Amino acid sequence: MRANERTTLEEIIITPRSEDYSKWYLDVIKAADLAEYGPTKGSMIIKPLGFSIWENIQKILNSEFSKKKCTKCIFSNVDTRRFS
Repeated sequence: MRANERTTLEEIIITPRSEDYSKWYLDVIKAADLAEYGPTKGSMIIKPLGFSIWENIQKILNSEFSKKKCTKCIFSNVDTRRFS
């Protein structure tokens, strides 16, 4: 959803989770305005509120991982193509 678009509660349709989990997840993210699609196929731009939620999830998980003495790692998904 773009900044200049407004949606009423009546216009928001969320797919039932039991019907299609992936579609439900994307519907919830869109309805909550947490992220939007990025310029690269399959990418999303996480908005400030969505990023704040993600940071809190990481904080909780990192605490749990530390208790279990897990080592953190990351598998980045970097697109090196140029946009012109």
